[in-house]
Amino acid sequence: MIEKRKFKRYLPDSRAFACLRPGFQKLGKIMDISMGGLAFSYISDKDSIEKSHGVDIFLSGNNFFLNEIGCRVVYSYRIYSYLISGGMLNEWKCGIKFVSATENQRRELKAFLNNHVKGKKNYKSQRDS
Repeated sequence: MIEKRKFKRYLPDSRAFACLRPGFQKLGKIMDISMGGLAFSYISDKDSIEKSHGVDIFLSGNNFFLNEIGCRVVYSYRIYSYLISGGMLNEWKCGIKFVSATENQRRELKAFLNNHVKGKKNYKSQRDS
């Protein structure tokens, strides 16, 4: 399989979360992240992601909060189902691509990649080849 991503993905700190906007549609744990986008998992009874205008990235128990980076949902699919009393809950994986990030947002995202991921440090270029 040929890798089509322009940016290398990294495993984030275990306290890293993403939330789709508007209206905080879906909130979940970030599975991997890069300068180009991220994947996160969330729990829901159905896969109902409306058109997203942005994503927030934050760390629980920390001062890091990156507000509403423009994004586009690339995929969303079920990865696991949980049987609960009265029904079923599903765990979904959602991949998003960052679009129209401001210079300040790109700077904050680089800081996140330098300080809150496992793997490569000192992320300098926007394109990691």
